[in-house]
Amino acid sequence: MDTMSTTYVTQSAVGRASNQITPVDDLAQLSKNEDEGIRYLIAGNPSASTEVLAELAHDSNFAVRWRVAGNPSTPAKSLIRLAKDKEWCVRTNTALNPNTDQQSLEFLANDEDPMVRLAVAENMNTPSTALELLAADEYDAVRDTASLTLEQKSAIGRRH
Repeated sequence: MDTMSTTYVTQSAVGRASNQITPVDDLAQLSKNEDEGIRYLIAGNPSASTEVLAELAHDSNFAVRWRVAGNPSTPAKSLIRLAKDKEWCVRTNTALNPNTDQQSLEFLANDEDPMVRLAVAENMNTPSTALELLAADEYDAVRDTASLTLEQKSAIGRRH
C-alpha cells in the first residue's frame, strides 16, 4: 500500500472512530486497532458499546483508559475498576463521571492525590458523608469545593 493509500485509510479510521453515527460493529472492529489514537477516539465516543468500553478500560495506554473513565456510556463495573487505576488522571476522570457509583466515590474521597479528591468533591453524586470528610481536607480547593457541593445538595433537597 502506498503512502497516500495508508494516509487515507488512517484518516478514514480516525473519522469513523470519533463519529457518533458510526455503526457499533464498526467501532468494535476499530477498537482492536494497534493505533492508540484510534482507540483513544473510540474510548471517548458515547456511541461505543459497553462491551467495547469495558475492553478499552483495560488498555495499556493510560490516555485510552482516561477517555473511557470520562465516557458517560462506560458501564458501572468498568468505572469501579477504573477507580483503582494506577494513574491519577484516570481516577480523576472516574470521579467526575456522573455514573460512578457512590461506593467508588467514597473510596476515591480517600485518594492520595488532591486532584482526585477535588474531582470527587465536584461530583453531585458523592455521598454527603464523603463530602463532609473532604470539607476538612488539607487542600483549600478540595475543602471549598466539597463545602459548596454540600450546600448545593442541601439547597436541592430543600426545593423537593
